[in-house]
Amino acid sequence: MIRFSILLFLLLLSASLHCELPFEIERYGTDYIGIAKNDKTVLLYGKYGIITYTHDAGQNWRQVCIGDDYDVQKVISVWNVFYALTTNSVFVSHDDGETWERHEISGENPWLDFSTDGNNFYLISKTELYKVGKELKDKELLFQFENFISLTEIARLGKYLFIVDAGIAIYRYDTETNQIDDTIYVGSGTQPIKRLKVEGSTLYALLRSEQSASYEDKFYFVRHSVLKSTDLGKSWETVTRDLPVTKDFIVEGKYVATLSPKVNTSFNVVATSYVVADTTGLVREEVVFDTSNVFIPYFGIANNVFNDFYITCIERINDNVIIAGGVQKSIMLSVDNGKTWNVVSYFRPLYKPFIFPFADRFMPIGNDTLIIFSDLRPFVFYSFDGGATFKSLSVARALELVNIGFNDFGTFIGRDGKFGWVVVEKEKKYKLTGNLILVYSKDWGRTFERQYISLNSIPSFSKDSVSFVLFTSAKYFNEIGRISIPFVIYQDNQQNLIGHLIIDEDCNFVDTIFSPYLLTANPFRLFGFWDERNIYTVITDSQNTIILRTVDFGRNWIAFDTIPRVGYKKSDTDFMNFTLEKILGNGLYVIRMQVPGKGFLVLYDSKKKTFDSLETPFYYGLYYWGNMVFVVSQDKVIIVPDITKGLVEYYETDFPEKFQRKQKYELLDILERGGKDFLIIGKIYKDLLSDN
Repeated sequence: MIRFSILLFLLLLSASLHCELPFEIERYGTDYIGIAKNDKTVLLYGKYGIITYTHDAGQNWRQVCIGDDYDVQKVISVWNVFYALTTNSVFVSHDDGETWERHEISGENPWLDFSTDGNNFYLISKTELYKVGKELKDKELLFQFENFISLTEIARLGKYLFIVDAGIAIYRYDTETNQIDDTIYVGSGTQPIKRLKVEGSTLYALLRSEQSASYEDKFYFVRHSVLKSTDLGKSWETVTRDLPVTKDFIVEGKYVATLSPKVNTSFNVVATSYVVADTTGLVREEVVFDTSNVFIPYFGIANNVFNDFYITCIERINDNVIIAGGVQKSIMLSVDNGKTWNVVSYFRPLYKPFIFPFADRFMPIGNDTLIIFSDLRPFVFYSFDGGATFKSLSVARALELVNIGFNDFGTFIGRDGKFGWVVVEKEKKYKLTGNLILVYSKDWGRTFERQYISLNSIPSFSKDSVSFVLFTSAKYFNEIGRISIPFVIYQDNQQNLIGHLIIDEDCNFVDTIFSPYLLTANPFRLFGFWDERNIYTVITDSQNTIILRTVDFGRNWIAFDTIPRVGYKKSDTDFMNFTLEKILGNGLYVIRMQVPGKGFLVLYDSKKKTFDSLETPFYYGLYYWGNMVFVVSQDKVIIVPDITKGLVEYYETDFPEKFQRKQKYELLDILERGGKDFLIIGKIYKDLLSDN
């Protein structure tokens, strides 16, 4: 069984050299669960403390994170101030969602939902109801429910609080007498209550059907109901029993409406359908298919990828604008009362992790533009607002790539929206043709072009003996305008070919160059290291490490320098892993070294012929930001602020505890944040079958 992993998030690690370097994590990806608004701002909120907001009714978006450990349960607006509830705190924003202040309010159990009458907040946990003043300082236990009760949601209408228990009953709580004066049974085991809404003086309840159906059939066979009460819950009438799969709805006069996923199995794509319903059934249906130029994939069960795309929240913003949110960072926008819809954001890149890093799968361009590749359709995501929203390829463009076939491929990113893939062409039954295909776009994925590159004329290459082709991280050489894509052709005859595919900055094929020196002893980089115009590699013996340099991508090599291997016993060198990582200015070489049970970061001064070393964990990765070096292990990060000054000054900090010892993270880039603060962009793999 093929086991896929998901790129769960990109890390935002913020630190300052004037403190103890705490790391803060901000994920780009999230699942939205709700929408809130005030007079100026609309925001969506969800898991991992992510809040995405707009000040112009959905035209432009920004993102803020209140803390990775703070899943946002609900946000409400009071006096144009936003209040966000988490399991143990309330966060407050006085500036329309841009910054948030935390107020810790702990209960016996985690908070699940809250409401307000304008003067007090009412918070529920699984079995408790509390009141908290608007200053968020003191809490008062109002009611202790029986242990077998499981509260889920709260809404306020007049002097009453309506509290849902286990999706079956609604307790009506009188805030003047502090007593429950009625228990309303409107839900059931097959249709539990999943959403309460108050519109004016009317209370609405969504009853979600638990009927079993395959994902592609749910739109057609699973129907939810909406009830309403105009007498504070004493009596209920049906608004509709015909609402397709959803987790929220909006009230449109005597109708209710929602946005529902609808699978098009012909193209394996999830479309969205805006439906309006009343007691007679569906009265209007507008199906959106590719009008937004975003491909939301549907994966069959054979691919072992869950089909869990849902709309979780929807809200009317003004007379024309409706905004909906859902899982996988999806935001949908209609500016014409639901007649047409645009997918503002969708983000779910999927990977099959390799032992080698794929830094070329992600690239920041400036402060706001990001490109992220995925192994599976829609194959690429890009953001123009710093990761607040993401787009993917259109259905037509993604299907064009599907028809090429993505079995063995590499990726590359150039300038000005140019990106693409190099694909191993195969015939039917997966036989190789001996060709590589360059598939690239020069206009952010709106159109694609192709070039075919034949390998059949290369000596020692036999298309019938190839086992597989491994591509690794491409490199853009700024000074000479070339992109190098390293690859290895593994052949049954053991004559493996190690080479570079060279293209220019307009994505035109230039050359293929093969050289055995391109393979180094570095276990983390298959093809040596490089600067802006040269590639370096090393050959070693028990006495010396010889540095080789090429200026023509491996066609010709010259001896650049020799580093003596001194200071270690012969028994140590037999087991020593010695890897040249980087050449700095002034003849300084950064070296990674491992001996039994220990690791070292070594700095060699080739002019003074001196060594400086810093003991590290045995396994670690090295990352650079100017002269700053990060040594990242399973559970800690060592930061050398200026390696050109030696290894005397350094700082240590723990890697975030929840990700320690998992060995599934990879840092990709480091960006300046301003002053002496910096951002570390990275990724962590998550098993699709796990919620951790």
